[in-house]
Amino acid sequence: NLAGGAYVDRIGARNMLHAACIAMVCAAVTFQLATSYAVMMSGVSLFVLSRGTFWPANYAMGSQLPGDRAQNMGWLNAVTNAGQIAGTAVGGMLIVAVGFKAAFWLTACMSLGGILLTAMLPHVPRRAARAPRGILVTYAGLARQKPMYFGIACAFLSVLPFTIVASFGAILLVSDGYSSGETGWLLTLRGVGAMFAAALMARAFRSSLERSIPLVTCAVIGFGFALLPVFREPWPVGVFILILGASSGIISIYFQLLMSAVSPDDQRGSAISFGGIGWNLCNLTTPLAMGALMDTMGIRGAFYVLGAAMLLLAALLAPLYRWAFPRGLGAERANAG
Repeated sequence: NLAGGAYVDRIGARNMLHAACIAMVCAAVTFQLATSYAVMMSGVSLFVLSRGTFWPANYAMGSQLPGDRAQNMGWLNAVTNAGQIAGTAVGGMLIVAVGFKAAFWLTACMSLGGILLTAMLPHVPRRAARAPRGILVTYAGLARQKPMYFGIACAFLSVLPFTIVASFGAILLVSDGYSSGETGWLLTLRGVGAMFAAALMARAFRSSLERSIPLVTCAVIGFGFALLPVFREPWPVGVFILILGASSGIISIYFQLLMSAVSPDDQRGSAISFGGIGWNLCNLTTPLAMGALMDTMGIRGAFYVLGAAMLLLAALLAPLYRWAFPRGLGAERANAG
């Protein structure tokens, strides 16, 4: 992820999107031909490389497209979540219909189509870039910028509902007696909530990026996690999963716009990747923490503790914002611009 973001700034977002699609083709072919665990691990590594390259390039290009940035990023996130829902369903049906091997060949063909689609993307004029610095020097400079750490916190929040709902949310539902099919439909509501939040709420970010947005969103996520295990009927459970998804969609847009506001164009990819450390921290730490809590106090107790932790984080975000933006976000925007 960090390497992909750095090279977005060096060779351009569209070129890195090409590289991501090529890596995906290689990963799909590797899996199709795999006959050993080591080869499968190589395929996983290629998939991770593709994903880590794709997102910084995608968000960087989206932030630089002409027109209203908030609307552009809102639609980008909406399409992403719609694609996740549809892609997961179609992927499952393809595996059932034609098997894993053929499904990976189809993945390779779709990735080749992605290369053609990225070639059709509009060219985004780049400002005259400063002399390129080494990757370590670039990230060392970003590490000295306080706003980056507020961005890391927002990135952590943006991926948390997905990480928890997709894993421990499924465990919770199955333990309540839901079938695998019913669980799948309920979990889909997270993506639906994120999709509609991205499409409908983008206008809320036009005028400002106030600290109240991540604070309120974090509190809503905390209440959502704490109340999700209270009910066992499908309607309230579905509503809370939908709310968690919508909260995730809102804070995702906030994070992307925040990184765009505090970074110059020639460091946009690196800034998004540095802030995106929050995604990786969330994926590495929260499943381990939830697993330990579940072993100690059960799945419901784990959700209660997670909800309380998010409410505490919401209280801590206010002083973190004041530390990151002592002169206000407007001053940071002016410096980046």
